[in-house]
Amino acid sequence: MSYNSFIYLFVFLAVAWGAWAVLPQRGRPFVLLAASMVFYLVSARQYVLYILAVAAVAWAVGQQLARLDALFAAAKPDLAAPARKAMKKQVASLKKFTVGFGAVLSVAALLAVKYLPFAVRVWNALAAWLPGSPSLAVPSFVQPLGLSFFTLMAVSYVVDVYRGACAPAAHYWQVLLFLGFWPHVVEGPFDRYGALAPALFDPPRPSYRSLTFGVQRILWGLFKKMVIADRAYMCVKAVFDDWVQYSGAAVALGTLLYTLELYAEFSGCMDIVCGSAEMFGVPLAENFRQPFFSRSVGEFWRRWHITLGAWLREYVFQPACAQQAYAEVYPVLPRQIRPCGGAAVAGLGGARRDLGVDRAVAWRGVYLSAVRPVLLCAAVAWRAGRTAAAESAARPACLAAKTGVPPVADCAHVWACLLRYAAVPRQRCARCGGYAGFALSALWKKPAHQA
Repeated sequence: MSYNSFIYLFVFLAVAWGAWAVLPQRGRPFVLLAASMVFYLVSARQYVLYILAVAAVAWAVGQQLARLDALFAAAKPDLAAPARKAMKKQVASLKKFTVGFGAVLSVAALLAVKYLPFAVRVWNALAAWLPGSPSLAVPSFVQPLGLSFFTLMAVSYVVDVYRGACAPAAHYWQVLLFLGFWPHVVEGPFDRYGALAPALFDPPRPSYRSLTFGVQRILWGLFKKMVIADRAYMCVKAVFDDWVQYSGAAVALGTLLYTLELYAEFSGCMDIVCGSAEMFGVPLAENFRQPFFSRSVGEFWRRWHITLGAWLREYVFQPACAQQAYAEVYPVLPRQIRPCGGAAVAGLGGARRDLGVDRAVAWRGVYLSAVRPVLLCAAVAWRAGRTAAAESAARPACLAAKTGVPPVADCAHVWACLLRYAAVPRQRCARCGGYAGFALSALWKKPAHQA
């Protein structure tokens, strides 16, 4: 069931909101749960078992962590200081094992469905060059709807319970509603359990403001998705499918329209998603905040796909930085290189599609997910060096990292334009003039029929 389909907008949403508004407050969470399961059953059918299993694992891990905390709290007053310290250490070890086991078990299905077929294809390609190496049959999996989103949110739930950032859910259906809430199960955003739990389990009364604001945002999202993104896609497809026949300016324009298409497509879906949740009084996290008005590379990635970047920062980058090995290496690193870790995480966050977060992984995705963090690290290192070309060098790196220049096969002239643009001094109107300068520099290249 697509978010911009007639059945979703005029049947599903209308019936769900009517039932939610009519029932008393105690019954509204169950309306949201029933609507979420109906949405997932219609969209994914039998693959609803995946989300049921992931929710069961997350709930069981949360309950086990709560039991360990309760056990230690009950035994603590009767223990002497040495015994209390030993028990605290033992409980901490058991909690680490529990949360690690739950996270690995939750991510196992994600890794198997998304990355195992790709890994087998890579092995078969290597085996063709190595005599005597056996080839393997490529497994065929059907990717469940929203597998990456509810899996990573389940990991965030168990980690937050482990850290004490939120209380564990008392009932299984509460975790299932958090993970399977239909507005964010397909396209995100990556919400936190502690932020959504009050609105999901103790929903507010229906209000005219929430309803009208939600409808207005849905309409704005439909405009961005169907009017801007779909129209830009026609031009992008024409240029990228046969770019040799176009001039450099046309290729540059197509590249910039590709950026516009990605932004309008994704942010339009986010507006529909957030507007749908707002109708029910549930505030979802914002995923975009005017990224093209950013003044630096780091600010750009803090405004683009905000929730995935925050997820990577809080559950990957910060735990890695807390390790003793990183603390020992960090002071030795040059000043220009120290900020590059955060830039790499930001680049990975922006490369969510390339990493296979919401589509099948392929070599193109691996290539792009490696190029973008490298470009951002280079830009951050240059900026940290306080060189005169830092500002101008950061902008084309940011542009190349997001406009999708690498997918244009053999498009060396576009990369040459980027390098030439990097040498252009920053102007006062760089916010708008930067893209114009890039397009003008692309005039080097002539169409194939004029060459």
